[in-house]
Amino acid sequence: MESSTLGSPILARTPTDWPMTFYIRIDRRGSFHTYPHVGGPFRKLQEVHDAIERYLEDRRHPTMFKEQDGVSLMDIAIREAMYWPDGSRRNGPKSQMIEESHSEMRLLVQALVDKYNDDHNRFGDLAHELKDVMKYQYISEGQGYYHFNFTTKTKRADAFGCGTNNLFFVEVEVKFVNEEDEKLVVSCFCMVKPNDNGMCYGCVNNGSIRMKHPNNAAAYTAGHLELPSGCCSGDWIDYDEDEKAEEDNIRYMFKGMDDPEFLKEFLTLPPGATPIV
Repeated sequence: MESSTLGSPILARTPTDWPMTFYIRIDRRGSFHTYPHVGGPFRKLQEVHDAIERYLEDRRHPTMFKEQDGVSLMDIAIREAMYWPDGSRRNGPKSQMIEESHSEMRLLVQALVDKYNDDHNRFGDLAHELKDVMKYQYISEGQGYYHFNFTTKTKRADAFGCGTNNLFFVEVEVKFVNEEDEKLVVSCFCMVKPNDNGMCYGCVNNGSIRMKHPNNAAAYTAGHLELPSGCCSGDWIDYDEDEKAEEDNIRYMFKGMDDPEFLKEFLTLPPGATPIV
């Protein structure tokens, strides 16, 4: 079971200054589905964007980007530097960032599995159900790619041998659209075996040495160049300072910047952003 580029791409939208990405799948009837779910299915992409905006506004912390009685502009600036609009910390502990990355990648893989089922008329007992995302790796070779290993199950086996524990390899090419949007194009979607051992420098050099690739190296595009390692390894700085220490550091950096006119300019929302009143 092996597939090249599959139909329409998955769309990825990362709204400005929000710590999350929304994945948008287009089914064969032209309807739009979102991951995470924000309503729908939708008939138009603009309806998706509007639903995402409503979803985010419902999660905006009431004190973010809003002047309040008794709260100085300096404190508002510090709050913006420390927290995302939903109130979560921008520089959280490494464990939190890893967990958030896992959750985001699982959403993308779920969209890919649902798309595969739809494109190949796999419904009911033959539909693949996502079990575990085993490995994922971002690879930069001028063009960006993701490599994934994940397992699925089906309620009934088929002629291809799909059953209760299927291991897949998927390659996705990342195509930049604008500052908020990307297109994710599937270039390889195939079942692999635990003893498959296709070579991929992009995964090996970035620490994903146990990623299973097809033995046929021509099945996937990225990873054939032996580039310097570590540039996109998925490592994070572990911010272990508590919130008070972080606030003190930011307040020190802002020292001497408490002129009201400077802070008003600093806090001005970017073009197109909607202020909370």
